[in-house]
Amino acid sequence: MTWEYKYGYELSDEECNAMGREGWELVSVVTTGENGDWRLHYHFKRPLPPEFYDLVERVSHGTHLELFARERRQGWHSWGNEVESDVSVSGDRAP
Repeated sequence: MTWEYKYGYELSDEECNAMGREGWELVSVVTTGENGDWRLHYHFKRPLPPEFYDLVERVSHGTHLELFARERRQGWHSWGNEVESDVSVSGDRAP
């Protein structure tokens, strides 16, 4: 499954609940700052709908590449550190 990610800062309870209704899962809340000036960073994820790939394939003909891939997709090239990459990017650090 492919995921999309979203980050938010200083969200209200209402905003967090709205994210949940839209299918976003709260992954973590991290505090950053120093000297009493703290901020909350909210990290969300949700599955990327399969229709996304269908749309890309319909409107973009030719070779398809997914950067930061977590799994392979038939007919697409993949690059990332969580998948066996079949392309090389100059200076890349993905295996």
